[in-house]
Amino acid sequence: MDVMSQDQSNMKILLAAICIGFISGTLGQANQPPRFIEDMDGFSVAENTAVGTRVYRLVGVDTDRDPITYGIEGTTVFRVDPTMGDVVLSEPLDREAQSSLTFYVTLEDLVGSGNPNNLVRHQVTVQIRDVNDNAPLFHGTPYVARVSEDTPVGSVVFGPFNITDRDVQGATLGVTCQPTQESPDACTVFRVEALRQESGLWQGNLVLLSGLDYEGERLYQLQLTASDAAQQSVVVVSIHVDDAQDTPPMFTSSLIGRVDEDVPPGTSVMRVEARDGDEGAPRELSYALVSNPGDYFSIDDSGLILTTKAINREDIVSGSVMLTVKATELVGGQQSPDDAASSEAEVVISVTDVNDVAPYFNRDVINVTIGEDIRDGTPLPDLDLVAKDEDTGINSVFDIVLEGGDGIFSVTPRIGTGATSVSVRVENASRLDFETLEDRVIVLQVVATERSTPQRFSASALLRVTVVDRNDNSPEFAEKSFEVYLPENSPSGSTVLVAAATDADSRSFGTEGIMYRLYGNGASRYGGHSNAR
Repeated sequence: MDVMSQDQSNMKILLAAICIGFISGTLGQANQPPRFIEDMDGFSVAENTAVGTRVYRLVGVDTDRDPITYGIEGTTVFRVDPTMGDVVLSEPLDREAQSSLTFYVTLEDLVGSGNPNNLVRHQVTVQIRDVNDNAPLFHGTPYVARVSEDTPVGSVVFGPFNITDRDVQGATLGVTCQPTQESPDACTVFRVEALRQESGLWQGNLVLLSGLDYEGERLYQLQLTASDAAQQSVVVVSIHVDDAQDTPPMFTSSLIGRVDEDVPPGTSVMRVEARDGDEGAPRELSYALVSNPGDYFSIDDSGLILTTKAINREDIVSGSVMLTVKATELVGGQQSPDDAASSEAEVVISVTDVNDVAPYFNRDVINVTIGEDIRDGTPLPDLDLVAKDEDTGINSVFDIVLEGGDGIFSVTPRIGTGATSVSVRVENASRLDFETLEDRVIVLQVVATERSTPQRFSASALLRVTVVDRNDNSPEFAEKSFEVYLPENSPSGSTVLVAAATDADSRSFGTEGIMYRLYGNGASRYGGHSNAR
């Protein structure tokens, strides 16, 4: 019953009680105690009722028509207006902490005339109604599991895990799998399987839905969401995948090597490296040559390839030897017979010739013209310079340096190999001022020198850089201003002023190209010449 309906019903009862009291008052003189008509016993209130809400109205009558007051004893959850009987919630409610409240409501009449008051106390019980205000609770968190990569599909990888809901209200609990950003495909690899579903309880497992691969994915993170339709909770499950011995060795090093034709037997050529494909518990490996054309090479247990005899490059038509190397896992110091415990790889070893060709440039002499206004970092135009060394391997590596120019230019790259395009750039353009340069033709030499050979063969190219003028200076008068006194009777054509300017630039950019014009108030009365007058 809501408060308004209760008020209307109580008013009718109260009027009837007053009439009865009036009649009974005429029949006897003893003062009678008041009595409750509505005392709140059996009333229920929702647990989410806001503090300060009027939840009930106590109703009492006194047959003697004495004033009456209302009270509440034994609880601070409710307070009552002593005159009106309105009961107000004064503290928050929580059904999960306390589902009912038992206390006393009091009714006292004010007899007066020195007579004692009559006090009536009723014990009442108020029920706290449930509201779906609690989210489901995952028990036993955090959720972390480990599973071997060879676990069969359909196996339970985690569980059982329990979820409870303290509320009576709300739908039956449900649990769903949601992928995370770290593992977007997790819910296609695992699924949630319910074992038990009843009011306030859900129990289930996490089951493997598809095969695992330690080498492909070592950690899955998925999100479990438990919901009762109105409330939900989320927990992240971390599933670590453990390695199993199911992956053959993997070669990790370069499979391309080089050797000079004149090295002695026993020379180290290269080291082949592999690792067990099962990284969780890797085994040691041994190496062997399955294919070795010409028997030029051998390999030891560490994967080091060595020459076994002198090699004549002219006997090797392709200039390289292709070997087949086998890496096998060791079990107890012995090679595993399992086919999945070994791998093969092709290794190519190029046989290089001895150093018998010096570096050279495609151009011996180069002439380049640049303007004085060129900027730092600008490459010299039309250089088209290439340094070459037709040897192979370290014999084809050379240093490139620039001689001359006193730091105005730089060369790139500093190290070349085989055929390398060479660029010369302006490094300090401020020193290329045409007007201040002593020598406007700068002679440079690009030198390529073998970097690591005993012979240190070298070559050079001559580079002449001609700096030309640019119109980068303004004309200047010898004086900043001119003051002239002219008689008023001066005839037309009289010379008024001879002014001359100079320009640091050359030819038409400089003094010989200066043009003169007269500007200002009254300038139209005077003529001028474009030469120095």
